[in-house]
Amino acid sequence: MSKKLPLTLACGDYEIIRALKEGTVQPDGIELTVLTNMISSARQRGGL
Repeated sequence: MSKKLPLTLACGDYEIIRALKEGTVQPDGIELTVLTNMISSARQRGGL
């Protein structure tokens, strides 16, 4: 099995991404971290 690609998704806490956030839907080949508790200026800077 190939190593999963680590990927961070920073976005608002929207209904459409809830399954990804809760882990009920998992993308193939990706180790996904979902960040939703961020102020908008932090999301625009890439979470830094």
